[in-house]
Amino acid sequence: MDTKRVALIRYQAPDGSRCVGSGLLVEDLKVLTADHVADGTKHRVECDRRQFRVAAVIRSETAEVDLAVLTLAGPGHELERMSYARVERSQVDRVTGCVAVGFPRWNTGAGGRAAAQVDGYVPTADGWEPLASSGFEEGLLTLVGDRIPAAPLIPDGALDPAPRSPWGGMSGAVVVAGDLVIGWFAATTLLRAASPSPLPR
Repeated sequence: MDTKRVALIRYQAPDGSRCVGSGLLVEDLKVLTADHVADGTKHRVECDRRQFRVAAVIRSETAEVDLAVLTLAGPGHELERMSYARVERSQVDRVTGCVAVGFPRWNTGAGGRAAAQVDGYVPTADGWEPLASSGFEEGLLTLVGDRIPAAPLIPDGALDPAPRSPWGGMSGAVVVAGDLVIGWFAATTLLRAASPSPLPR
């Protein structure tokens, strides 16, 4: 993953509080992030030591999908569009070589938020829910990540709207395997990545 694509998103939440989220430039001037990060006003995006104003927002507006695309006011970097992949879940396996980079609260210093990288794998059979009528239904993917040295433990619900979660700000970080986007960090827990839908245009 090219680090020029990693985006820090600052915004004002509907309750007036100042918040931080994460995202990824998936093509020139298009940032993929979580829907709840896009819910608010005064969005500013920082990537590759540049600040961008947000010109348009496309939101799923549902917690189940929790996906948004921010269009930045240019000029951009002329980045190529990234490709997407759906994880095959019909066999028990692992998608290895997964990485996500975001801006959690615990990684804040004198200079502000710093990026934190989570490496790991996605187990293909994890996240299925049994249904009495039709067997299993696809749920959210789980990113099993290696903790960064000195990072705090990652409790369930770490990305829920709790005011002081140490992992707050990681919401919207995009999970990439190789050069393919396979999901993003949703709101329910840090180690979740939802199966991607086609990118809204």
